[in-house]
Amino acid sequence: RTSVDMLAETVERLSLLDTTLELQQRTLSIVKARLDAGIAPALDVDRVRADQARSRAQRGLLQASQREAEFALSVLTGQAPTTFPEATDEAGIPEFAAGPPLGIPADLLRQRPDLRAAEERFLAEAATVSVQRADLYPTLRLPGMIQLIGSTASGGVDGLIASLTAALDIPLFDGGRRRAEVAAQRAAADAALLGLRAALLEALAEVENALQRLQALEQQRKQLALAVKASRSAYRQLDALYTEGLVNFIDVLDAQRNLISSREALIDAEADAVSAIVTLYNAIGPNLSGIASSSPANNIQRTAY
Repeated sequence: RTSVDMLAETVERLSLLDTTLELQQRTLSIVKARLDAGIAPALDVDRVRADQARSRAQRGLLQASQREAEFALSVLTGQAPTTFPEATDEAGIPEFAAGPPLGIPADLLRQRPDLRAAEERFLAEAATVSVQRADLYPTLRLPGMIQLIGSTASGGVDGLIASLTAALDIPLFDGGRRRAEVAAQRAAADAALLGLRAALLEALAEVENALQRLQALEQQRKQLALAVKASRSAYRQLDALYTEGLVNFIDVLDAQRNLISSREALIDAEADAVSAIVTLYNAIGPNLSGIASSSPANNIQRTAY
Protein backbone atom coordinates (compact mmCIF):
# COMPACT_ATOMS: atom_id res chain seq x y z
CA ARG A 1 0.00 0.00 0.00
CA THR A 2 1.03 3.59 -0.53
CA SER A 3 1.62 6.04 2.29
CA VAL A 4 -1.63 7.81 1.39
CA ASP A 5 -3.60 4.57 1.68
CA MET A 6 -1.99 3.72 4.99
CA LEU A 7 -2.64 7.18 6.39
CA ALA A 8 -6.29 7.17 5.30
CA GLU A 9 -6.86 3.67 6.67
CA THR A 10 -5.23 4.53 10.01
CA VAL A 11 -7.27 7.70 10.38
CA GLU A 12 -10.41 5.71 9.61
CA ARG A 13 -9.47 3.08 12.19
CA LEU A 14 -8.87 5.76 14.82
CA SER A 15 -12.30 7.18 14.06
CA LEU A 16 -13.81 3.72 14.42
CA LEU A 17 -11.94 3.27 17.70
CA ASP A 18 -13.50 6.46 19.07
CA THR A 19 -16.95 5.23 18.03
CA THR A 20 -16.26 1.86 19.63
CA LEU A 21 -15.20 3.41 22.91
CA GLU A 22 -18.34 5.56 22.95
CA LEU A 23 -20.45 2.48 22.34
CA GLN A 24 -18.69 0.58 25.10
CA GLN A 25 -19.03 3.49 27.48
CA ARG A 26 -22.76 3.60 26.82
CA THR A 27 -23.02 -0.13 27.48
CA LEU A 28 -20.99 0.28 30.67
CA SER A 29 -23.36 2.98 31.89
CA ILE A 30 -26.35 0.71 31.33
CA VAL A 31 -24.71 -2.25 33.06
CA LYS A 32 -23.61 -0.16 36.04
CA ALA A 33 -27.14 1.21 36.40
CA ARG A 34 -28.51 -2.33 36.43
CA LEU A 35 -25.81 -3.34 38.92
CA ASP A 36 -26.79 -0.50 41.24
CA ALA A 37 -30.39 -1.62 40.92
CA GLY A 38 -29.39 -5.13 41.89
CA ILE A 39 -30.52 -6.75 38.65
CA ALA A 40 -27.09 -7.31 37.04
CA PRO A 41 -23.96 -9.02 38.40
CA ALA A 42 -20.60 -7.30 38.79
CA LEU A 43 -19.28 -9.79 36.22
CA ASP A 44 -21.05 -7.88 33.46
CA VAL A 45 -19.31 -4.66 34.48
CA ASP A 46 -15.91 -6.40 34.44
CA ARG A 47 -16.57 -7.76 30.97
CA VAL A 48 -17.35 -4.32 29.56
CA ARG A 49 -14.34 -2.77 31.24
CA ALA A 50 -12.11 -5.53 29.85
CA ASP A 51 -13.38 -4.79 26.32
CA GLN A 52 -12.79 -1.09 26.88
CA ALA A 53 -9.22 -1.73 27.97
CA ARG A 54 -8.53 -3.87 24.90
CA SER A 55 -9.93 -1.14 22.67
CA ARG A 56 -7.89 1.61 24.33
CA ALA A 57 -4.77 -0.52 23.95
CA GLN A 58 -5.06 -0.19 20.15
CA ARG A 59 -4.78 3.60 20.13
CA GLY A 60 -1.04 3.81 20.66
CA LEU A 61 -0.18 1.50 17.77
CA LEU A 62 -2.68 3.20 15.47
CA GLN A 63 -1.26 6.62 16.29
CA ALA A 64 2.25 5.32 15.67
CA SER A 65 1.13 3.96 12.27
CA GLN A 66 -0.42 7.33 11.46
CA ARG A 67 2.83 9.12 12.29
CA GLU A 68 4.84 6.67 10.16
CA ALA A 69 2.57 7.29 7.17
CA GLU A 70 2.75 11.06 7.69
CA PHE A 71 6.55 10.97 7.93
CA ALA A 72 6.74 8.87 4.76
CA LEU A 73 4.58 11.42 2.92
CA SER A 74 6.82 14.22 4.17
CA VAL A 75 9.91 12.51 2.81
CA LEU A 76 8.20 11.87 -0.54
CA THR A 77 7.43 15.58 -0.84
CA GLY A 78 11.01 16.53 0.01
CA GLN A 79 10.24 17.81 3.51
CA ALA A 80 11.53 16.95 6.94
CA PRO A 81 9.35 14.38 8.77
CA THR A 82 6.27 16.14 10.06
CA THR A 83 2.65 15.43 10.89
CA PHE A 84 -0.54 16.46 9.10
CA PRO A 85 -3.16 17.55 11.65
CA GLU A 86 -5.60 18.25 8.83
CA ALA A 87 -5.62 14.51 8.00
CA THR A 88 -7.94 13.89 10.95
CA ASP A 89 -10.40 16.55 9.79
CA GLU A 90 -11.60 14.52 6.81
CA ALA A 91 -11.32 10.93 7.93
CA GLY A 92 -12.12 8.46 5.23
CA ILE A 93 -10.55 6.12 2.76
CA PRO A 94 -10.35 7.61 -0.77
CA GLU A 95 -12.80 6.15 -3.24
CA PHE A 96 -12.90 6.07 -7.02
CA ALA A 97 -15.76 6.51 -9.46
CA ALA A 98 -14.15 4.51 -12.23
CA GLY A 99 -11.05 2.77 -13.37
CA PRO A 100 -8.73 3.84 -16.16
CA PRO A 101 -10.40 4.99 -19.38
CA LEU A 102 -11.28 1.98 -21.47
CA GLY A 103 -10.00 1.85 -25.02
CA ILE A 104 -7.75 -0.39 -27.03
CA PRO A 105 -5.78 -2.23 -24.33
CA ALA A 106 -2.60 -2.31 -26.41
CA ASP A 107 -2.69 1.46 -26.81
CA LEU A 108 -3.14 1.90 -23.07
CA LEU A 109 -0.36 -0.52 -22.21
CA ARG A 110 2.06 1.23 -24.57
CA GLN A 111 2.11 4.09 -22.06
CA ARG A 112 4.07 1.90 -19.67
CA PRO A 113 7.73 2.95 -19.51
CA ASP A 114 8.99 -0.64 -19.68
CA LEU A 115 6.97 -1.37 -22.83
CA ARG A 116 8.06 1.89 -24.42
CA ALA A 117 11.69 1.04 -23.73
CA ALA A 118 11.29 -2.51 -25.10
CA GLU A 119 9.57 -1.20 -28.23
CA GLU A 120 12.28 1.41 -28.83
CA ARG A 121 14.99 -1.22 -28.42
CA PHE A 122 13.34 -3.45 -31.00
CA LEU A 123 12.86 -0.61 -33.50
CA ALA A 124 16.48 0.48 -33.09
CA GLU A 125 17.80 -3.05 -33.60
CA ALA A 126 15.55 -3.59 -36.63
CA ALA A 127 16.68 -0.32 -38.17
CA THR A 128 20.32 -1.31 -37.67
CA VAL A 129 19.66 -4.57 -39.53
CA SER A 130 18.45 -2.60 -42.54
CA VAL A 131 21.50 -0.36 -42.44
CA GLN A 132 23.96 -3.24 -42.25
CA ARG A 133 22.18 -5.17 -44.99
CA ALA A 134 22.55 -2.13 -47.24
CA ASP A 135 26.31 -2.26 -46.61
CA LEU A 136 26.41 -5.61 -48.39
CA TYR A 137 25.66 -3.98 -51.72
CA PRO A 138 28.10 -1.94 -53.86
CA THR A 139 27.96 1.78 -53.42
CA LEU A 140 28.90 4.35 -56.08
CA ARG A 141 30.81 7.47 -55.16
CA LEU A 142 31.90 10.13 -57.65
CA PRO A 143 35.22 11.49 -56.45
CA GLY A 144 36.72 14.78 -57.52
CA MET A 145 34.97 17.21 -59.82
CA ILE A 146 32.99 16.69 -63.01
CA GLN A 147 35.03 18.10 -65.91
CA LEU A 148 34.41 18.49 -69.60
CA ILE A 149 36.03 15.64 -71.50
CA GLY A 150 37.19 16.49 -75.01
CA SER A 151 35.69 14.33 -77.71
CA THR A 152 39.05 14.04 -79.32
CA ALA A 153 40.77 12.77 -76.18
CA SER A 154 40.18 9.07 -76.34
CA GLY A 155 41.88 8.53 -73.01
CA GLY A 156 39.47 10.86 -71.21
CA VAL A 157 36.54 8.45 -71.35
CA ASP A 158 38.74 5.55 -70.37
CA GLY A 159 40.06 7.54 -67.41
CA LEU A 160 36.55 8.37 -66.20
CA ILE A 161 35.43 4.74 -66.46
CA ALA A 162 38.51 3.67 -64.51
CA SER A 163 37.77 6.28 -61.86
CA LEU A 164 34.14 5.13 -61.50
CA THR A 165 35.24 1.52 -61.30
CA ALA A 166 37.60 2.36 -58.45
CA ALA A 167 34.79 4.21 -56.69
CA LEU A 168 32.68 1.07 -56.45
CA ASP A 169 32.96 -0.24 -52.88
CA ILE A 170 32.21 -3.92 -53.42
CA PRO A 171 32.27 -5.96 -50.15
CA LEU A 172 33.25 -9.21 -51.81
CA PHE A 173 36.62 -9.79 -50.25
CA ASP A 174 36.05 -9.06 -46.51
CA GLY A 175 36.12 -12.67 -45.41
CA GLY A 176 32.36 -12.69 -44.69
CA ARG A 177 32.74 -10.09 -41.97
CA ARG A 178 29.85 -7.93 -43.11
CA ARG A 179 27.50 -10.83 -43.58
CA ALA A 180 28.41 -12.04 -40.10
CA GLU A 181 27.65 -8.58 -38.71
CA VAL A 182 24.25 -8.61 -40.42
CA ALA A 183 23.51 -12.06 -38.98
CA ALA A 184 24.53 -10.92 -35.51
CA GLN A 185 22.40 -7.80 -35.78
CA ARG A 186 19.47 -9.87 -37.00
CA ALA A 187 19.85 -12.07 -33.91
CA ALA A 188 19.92 -8.95 -31.72
CA ALA A 189 16.72 -7.71 -33.38
CA ASP A 190 15.06 -11.11 -32.82
CA ALA A 191 16.10 -10.99 -29.16
CA ALA A 192 14.68 -7.48 -28.83
CA LEU A 193 11.42 -8.68 -30.37
CA LEU A 194 11.24 -11.53 -27.88
CA GLY A 195 11.91 -9.06 -25.08
CA LEU A 196 9.09 -6.85 -26.31
CA ARG A 197 6.73 -9.82 -26.46
CA ALA A 198 7.69 -10.92 -22.94
CA ALA A 199 7.20 -7.40 -21.60
CA LEU A 200 3.79 -7.19 -23.25
CA LEU A 201 2.69 -10.54 -21.83
CA GLU A 202 3.88 -9.54 -18.38
CA ALA A 203 1.97 -6.25 -18.64
CA LEU A 204 -1.20 -8.07 -19.70
CA ALA A 205 -0.82 -10.49 -16.78
CA GLU A 206 -0.40 -7.61 -14.33
CA VAL A 207 -3.51 -5.87 -15.65
CA GLU A 208 -5.54 -9.08 -15.56
CA ASN A 209 -4.41 -9.87 -12.01
CA ALA A 210 -5.26 -6.35 -10.88
CA LEU A 211 -8.73 -6.59 -12.43
CA GLN A 212 -9.33 -9.99 -10.84
CA ARG A 213 -8.30 -8.74 -7.41
CA LEU A 214 -10.28 -5.53 -7.74
CA GLN A 215 -13.46 -7.36 -8.65
CA ALA A 216 -13.00 -9.85 -5.82
CA LEU A 217 -12.40 -7.05 -3.32
CA GLU A 218 -15.46 -5.17 -4.55
CA GLN A 219 -17.62 -8.25 -3.95
CA GLN A 220 -16.05 -8.67 -0.52
CA ARG A 221 -16.73 -5.03 0.31
CA LYS A 222 -20.39 -5.35 -0.60
CA GLN A 223 -20.83 -8.47 1.52
CA LEU A 224 -19.04 -6.90 4.49
CA ALA A 225 -21.25 -3.82 4.19
CA LEU A 226 -24.25 -6.15 4.50
CA ALA A 227 -22.59 -7.82 7.48
CA VAL A 228 -22.14 -4.45 9.21
CA LYS A 229 -25.78 -3.59 8.59
CA ALA A 230 -27.00 -6.92 9.97
CA SER A 231 -24.63 -6.76 12.96
CA ARG A 232 -25.81 -3.26 13.81
CA SER A 233 -29.45 -4.34 13.66
CA ALA A 234 -28.75 -7.39 15.85
CA TYR A 235 -26.90 -5.32 18.43
CA ARG A 236 -29.66 -2.72 18.66
CA GLN A 237 -32.31 -5.36 19.14
CA LEU A 238 -30.34 -7.22 21.81
CA ASP A 239 -29.45 -3.98 23.55
CA ALA A 240 -33.12 -3.07 23.74
CA LEU A 241 -34.04 -6.55 25.00
CA TYR A 242 -31.29 -6.42 27.63
CA THR A 243 -32.57 -3.07 28.89
CA GLU A 244 -35.91 -4.78 29.43
CA GLY A 245 -34.22 -7.72 31.14
CA LEU A 246 -35.22 -10.22 28.45
CA VAL A 247 -31.76 -11.47 27.34
CA ASN A 248 -28.42 -12.21 28.97
CA PHE A 249 -25.71 -9.60 28.86
CA ILE A 250 -23.28 -12.01 27.21
CA ASP A 251 -25.54 -11.98 24.14
CA VAL A 252 -25.36 -8.20 23.99
CA LEU A 253 -21.60 -8.27 24.41
CA ASP A 254 -21.19 -10.82 21.61
CA ALA A 255 -23.38 -8.72 19.31
CA GLN A 256 -21.32 -5.64 20.13
CA ARG A 257 -18.07 -7.47 19.39
CA ASN A 258 -19.46 -8.79 16.09
CA LEU A 259 -20.45 -5.27 15.07
CA ILE A 260 -16.99 -3.89 15.85
CA SER A 261 -15.31 -6.79 14.05
CA SER A 262 -17.51 -6.31 10.98
CA ARG A 263 -16.70 -2.61 10.86
CA GLU A 264 -12.97 -3.31 11.06
CA ALA A 265 -13.19 -5.89 8.29
CA LEU A 266 -15.06 -3.40 6.09
CA ILE A 267 -12.36 -0.79 6.60
CA ASP A 268 -9.72 -3.34 5.62
CA ALA A 269 -11.67 -4.28 2.48
CA GLU A 270 -12.12 -0.65 1.45
CA ALA A 271 -8.41 0.05 1.94
CA ASP A 272 -7.51 -3.07 -0.04
CA ALA A 273 -9.83 -1.96 -2.87
CA VAL A 274 -8.11 1.43 -3.03
CA SER A 275 -4.71 -0.27 -3.09
CA ALA A 276 -5.91 -2.60 -5.87
CA ILE A 277 -7.10 0.22 -8.10
CA VAL A 278 -3.77 2.01 -7.62
CA THR A 279 -2.07 -1.24 -8.67
CA LEU A 280 -4.31 -1.35 -11.74
CA TYR A 281 -3.34 2.19 -12.74
CA ASN A 282 0.33 1.32 -12.29
CA ALA A 283 -0.09 -1.82 -14.39
CA ILE A 284 -1.69 0.02 -17.30
CA GLY A 285 0.61 3.01 -17.34
CA PRO A 286 1.03 6.65 -16.36
CA ASN A 287 -0.87 9.76 -17.45
CA LEU A 288 -4.30 8.22 -16.93
CA SER A 289 -7.30 10.19 -15.80
CA GLY A 290 -10.67 9.22 -14.46
CA ILE A 291 -10.14 9.30 -10.70
CA ALA A 292 -13.12 10.76 -8.90
CA SER A 293 -14.97 10.46 -5.62
CA SER A 294 -17.58 7.71 -5.48
CA SER A 295 -17.73 4.03 -4.60
CA PRO A 296 -14.55 2.17 -5.52
CA ALA A 297 -14.32 0.31 -8.81
CA ASN A 298 -18.02 0.51 -9.67
CA ASN A 299 -17.26 1.05 -13.33
CA ILE A 300 -14.25 -1.23 -13.69
CA GLN A 301 -14.99 -3.75 -16.40
CA ARG A 302 -13.02 -6.61 -17.85
CA THR A 303 -11.75 -6.11 -21.37
CA ALA A 304 -10.61 -8.65 -23.87
CA TYR A 305 -6.95 -8.52 -24.80
